[in-house]
Amino acid sequence: MAKKIPVLAALVVAGSLVLAPAASAQDKQTRGCGSISGNTFKLTCNRLGSAGDDRAELRYPNYSSGTHTFEARVSVNGGSGISLVQTFRGDAWFMLAAGGGQVYVVHDSSKRRSVDLRGGFQVKTVHRVGGAHVTYINGSELHRLNGPQGSYYHKHGAYATDSGRGPTTVVFSNVRYS
Repeated sequence: MAKKIPVLAALVVAGSLVLAPAASAQDKQTRGCGSISGNTFKLTCNRLGSAGDDRAELRYPNYSSGTHTFEARVSVNGGSGISLVQTFRGDAWFMLAAGGGQVYVVHDSSKRRSVDLRGGFQVKTVHRVGGAHVTYINGSELHRLNGPQGSYYHKHGAYATDSGRGPTTVVFSNVRYS
């Protein structure tokens, strides 16, 4: 199920305030036991991710140039192996997941950091197309990945990875995407 959520950007043109659709318009994507209410993403079932397709995510439009930044405060209550932030280039090219009191890069499990999942932590990704994709947790660099030119898109929410399972409630606050 995909639903467009309009996002407006304010521009000042010749002294007048003009509202226009922002580049960060999002699609809601829910499947299986996933649901979204505002900035709260839930997986209500307790099954292994590889046994289903349980997700509650927001997907941003494709981009193929420039620098794109995502920032949010995230809290995670329950679950393990829950993907929170993803960057796609065809398939999932980068995925940040949570479980066991840590956040970690799915494709490079040596890149992990202990955080207060329930109390919340700050995540920031900066992606320069054709250059670096850098992930920061609570202000310090966790992971750096270089990538080629191409078409990418960003998602955030709750997704049970192949080895992950709910139930979980993930709350994103102070979300910024540019």
